[in-house]
Amino acid sequence: MPQDYRGIEATTTVTQEGAIQDIAKTMKFDGQTVNRLEMHYMRAQLDRATERAPQELGINDISIRKGGVYRIVVSDLHRQRRIWFSGDDRSARSMDEFDRLLAKSKARRVRLAVMDMWKPFRSSTTRRAPYAALLFDKSHVLRHLGEALDKLRRHEYARPSGKGLAFIKGKKYALFAHPHNLEGSARKNLKRLV
Repeated sequence: MPQDYRGIEATTTVTQEGAIQDIAKTMKFDGQTVNRLEMHYMRAQLDRATERAPQELGINDISIRKGGVYRIVVSDLHRQRRIWFSGDDRSARSMDEFDRLLAKSKARRVRLAVMDMWKPFRSSTTRRAPYAALLFDKSHVLRHLGEALDKLRRHEYARPSGKGLAFIKGKKYALFAHPHNLEGSARKNLKRLV
């Protein structure tokens, strides 16, 4: 493998924006060569970035092409830099690829992992970094809470009839809005519902 990373660095930067086949075509390499160059470069980046073990990791997936083509991005949150970008998808197998690159002794030093609630990220992180606290993205937590509240509201809406149905009809906004944002009848509706 070449020791001059400038070409590889350009390749990896472009990889974030397009598929490996597109890069191979642009740089006149075959897809396997581009993939090997990217992996070699990312291993070098990981070695450099993890000379001191990261203690706070950010784990996320990004879509690189329509049709559900994803890659995983792992960042050192304390140093505010990306330390790994790869994987074939957003599966546990792809996440384990990062875990294998990060030495076991360094993985045990991770104290915080910030991620969405994607199960493969959770399971891989808790298995490899057992001392890491997991912190979930606020937007994902709120989405799950909203879905649960909406399910409960629909269930309760289906139960009553007559006056009971009239009582709950049209109250969804009052349930989902922040109480400080409610005015007039919406605030009264929330008090009645509670």
